[in-house]
Amino acid sequence: MGNLTRRFSLVAFVLEKPLLREDLKQEPMLKNLAVIRQPNATNYRITQQQQQRVHELKT
Repeated sequence: MGNLTRRFSLVAFVLEKPLLREDLKQEPMLKNLAVIRQPNATNYRITQQQQQRVHELKT
């Protein structure tokens, strides 16, 4: 068996104002995010469009 290595990066950021679940549910593009539907999970996929919208909301 070979030596397996997984590389990853962790990006941490702090919002001045948190993105609230209720606010995300009001956004048409974000209301069906897995974090809304399955809040107990640990990893969530999002599309590039959803990622862009989250970045727009946090600024």
